[in-house]
Amino acid sequence: MVTPTPTTVQVKIQLRGDTAANWAAVNPVLLTNELGLETDTKKLKVGDGTTAWTSLAYFPSIVTGGTVLGNLEIGTTGTLTFEGSTADGFETTLAVTDPTADRTITLPDQSGTVVVTGNASIVDADIAANAEIAVSKLANGTVNQVLVTDGTDVSWSNDLTLAGNLTVNGTTTTVNTETLTVKDKNIELAVVETPTDVTADGGGITLKGATDKTITWSDTTDAWTFNQVVDLPAGTNALPALFFNGDVDTGIYSPGADLLAISTSGTEHLRITSTGELKHIGGGTEGSPSVYFAGSAPSNSLYIQATNGSVGLGTSSVQDSSLLTLQESAALGAALALRNRNSTQTWKVAVDATAVDDKKLAFIDGTTSTVRMTVTDTGLVGIGTTSPGSALEVKPSSSLSNIGIQAGTINSDSIRLQAGGTANTYLEYRGYLGHAWFVDSTERARIDSSGRLLVNTSTARDNFFGQASGVACVLEIEGTSAATGRASIVKNENDGGASILILGKSRSGSLNGNTIVQSGDQVGGISFQGADGSKLVQAANIIAEIDGTPGANDMPGRLVFSTTADGAGSPTERMRISNNGFAKISNTGTYTNSVGTYHEIRSDVGGSDAFNVTHSDATDPYGMGIYLTSAAPNNTANYFLYCTDSVGQRATIRSNGGLANFSANNVNLSDRNAKKDIAPAAGTWDCLKAWEIVNFHYKDQPDDADLNMGVIAQQVAESCPEVITVFQEATEDQPEKLGVKDQQMMWMAIKALQEAQLRIETLEAEVAALKGV
Repeated sequence: MVTPTPTTVQVKIQLRGDTAANWAAVNPVLLTNELGLETDTKKLKVGDGTTAWTSLAYFPSIVTGGTVLGNLEIGTTGTLTFEGSTADGFETTLAVTDPTADRTITLPDQSGTVVVTGNASIVDADIAANAEIAVSKLANGTVNQVLVTDGTDVSWSNDLTLAGNLTVNGTTTTVNTETLTVKDKNIELAVVETPTDVTADGGGITLKGATDKTITWSDTTDAWTFNQVVDLPAGTNALPALFFNGDVDTGIYSPGADLLAISTSGTEHLRITSTGELKHIGGGTEGSPSVYFAGSAPSNSLYIQATNGSVGLGTSSVQDSSLLTLQESAALGAALALRNRNSTQTWKVAVDATAVDDKKLAFIDGTTSTVRMTVTDTGLVGIGTTSPGSALEVKPSSSLSNIGIQAGTINSDSIRLQAGGTANTYLEYRGYLGHAWFVDSTERARIDSSGRLLVNTSTARDNFFGQASGVACVLEIEGTSAATGRASIVKNENDGGASILILGKSRSGSLNGNTIVQSGDQVGGISFQGADGSKLVQAANIIAEIDGTPGANDMPGRLVFSTTADGAGSPTERMRISNNGFAKISNTGTYTNSVGTYHEIRSDVGGSDAFNVTHSDATDPYGMGIYLTSAAPNNTANYFLYCTDSVGQRATIRSNGGLANFSANNVNLSDRNAKKDIAPAAGTWDCLKAWEIVNFHYKDQPDDADLNMGVIAQQVAESCPEVITVFQEATEDQPEKLGVKDQQMMWMAIKALQEAQLRIETLEAEVAALKGV
């Protein structure tokens, strides 16, 4: 055989390649030994000429049951994968991190399962008898634990010491010893996951005997229950046998046989003897108690009702609604006696003091046995009398000429009401002088003998309305400062209502009358007056008058505002608001039509405006607006502004937008001194030729109205945009409306006429020249 000479051939080999999904979708049959590459998984398959793609095994499985002889080396980035039962199913991958030295994994020579760190426990593993497992080797959980699951007992023959906590689960734990020694200071019972009084109910300690001796907690009574008696030591007042909450010197003890006592702060304060005596020692001593109930005291000496704690002295028939009931022990006796510390004066309180069963409550001077005050069973009170005939009857003795309810002496023939502790603040009735209120010994208010209420003054002022005297008011407030010269009415109710000052009038001539008023009657007013040196004179007033014929629930009214002119002594009407809401303003008090259904402003002062509107805003000022909000007359009869004089109409701005005036009087500013940038105008001939003059109706004009003549702004704008302006800005409902500058167009037309005149004159000259040839 001739060995061929090697020849170097430069070739490129390209494999068939596609994604795994595309290979599976097409599922082709590869030629024998033809290679196919999944470009996304980097796996190879080799064809056999008959088997479709999805049935071919990947290249590593091409030799079934083969053996790898020698070492199988997988790089640090490679893995050894054990395929699941189906291709691309669940897989087990063996990988290794980059080792720092040679490592060896040796499998034992026996069957079994290799446990990995993810396993929760060792499966089916026997531990030799002499094997030792360190606690650190046990699985970490909430506790380290050894579980016995086959039901057998675990026992220790020697002592068992646990360094950690011992937890015993189950229903009963039995300790078979004679003595249980617990080194811990605290034993907790009924420790469950969520302790409550319900889970603690019935818990405690039981001592077994012929009968159980128990200490049990009851959730029903919220207390410990002992089923046997408790024997306590006698104790002392300084250390009682039973004390509470750590207060060792306050509690209950026994000072001797058949004695029971209560001490507080180490001192005995209450004792009960074997005979039933009750002693409240208080500030006294055992031999001299503060309160003492002798064992031989009569029945009902002190009776406390069980229902509501009412107390009876000398009776068990207590009043249920009374905390204390006292019953007299003898007829015409006293239920209560009050005595001063020197026993020189006694006051008694008695029922039936003057007769048996008279049902009167009496306050008696115990020294003279004189009844000083009586209250009858009908609620009448008598001072100085035992038979009052009114709600309060006071009868001074013959040595007194007045009645004082105060802390000191008062004027003769007067009554003073004075609060305790306020010797300088009181109300005093002075007979014919009236009533006076004093604060800090200064009179602040008075109702005088004429029924006038005077505040901050004791003398009524009567020099109002320019009169030296004789004009007084039923209410007068005088002051010398801002605080004393003001009056206010403030409402503090949680609603929308206002404080109201009511001024009213009737023609009845008697109090509380309702006789109807008449047209022109003044029903209320506010007068502003200033002192002129000797009296008060009006500077201005506001008067409410009846403005029409009144009737039931029908009271037409007007407000009239008046001021006093310089040099005058009384006010003159300047403005009124009529019953139908129209305002009339005049500097003379007269109007063109005082009942006209329009607002009116009138002036007779020459050389000044009758009405002036000023807007002082510097950024966005406007002038006066006139609005017809409910209609659009759009005619020559209705108007926005009507200007007339004593001769007749001079100018009118009509509701159709037109201006009716004496046109010969129209004036436009054209002075050279008011202009700048003056230059001859350019020609307007071509511009005017492009204007289309049309006849038209406005959309809100009737169809039979006379036709208007003019231009269309949009058409004019094509040749002369300088004469176009915005007539009305666009709104949400209306588009922008354009207008034309008529004045400018007029001058443009004159300019064009001048140009036409020049052309005519030129043509005439040329014609004349031709005719002369």
